[in-house]
Amino acid sequence: MDELIARIEAASGPDRELDARIAIAFDLAQGNVMVGVDGWVINSLTNPNPHQARDFTGSVDAGLTLVPRGWIVEIRRYFNSDGEYVSSVNLTDSGTVGRGCHPEEEITVQSRIVERRDGDDPTPRALCAAALRARAA
Repeated sequence: MDELIARIEAASGPDRELDARIAIAFDLAQGNVMVGVDGWVINSLTNPNPHQARDFTGSVDAGLTLVPRGWIVEIRRYFNSDGEYVSSVNLTDSGTVGRGCHPEEEITVQSRIVERRDGDDPTPRALCAAALRARAA
């Protein structure tokens, strides 16, 4: 899982291979377990029922579907003083917030991606990476 997170955060834009790997990691591949081309996930080279993964690394809406139920989503997007596009995503398990819980017991995961100003919006990738971290928490 750590290797997939690192690859997502290092990607320079949407990546269909990573989308397929994310679908497999989240058991969304409908029984398919191999990565094909253009976001397809398959059982084998002869699988009659391939499944195309959603555009997780290119769409905020698709990325939000990966966030575990009950987690609070905080997204910050801005340009820093160097003119780079920054996307920071924090996910917090709402079951660990309030109701007498100590702040030290709060479970929060984060992903922060910095992209060139003319690059793709890094928010979908930051969401994917944070959602994978939340799943592992």
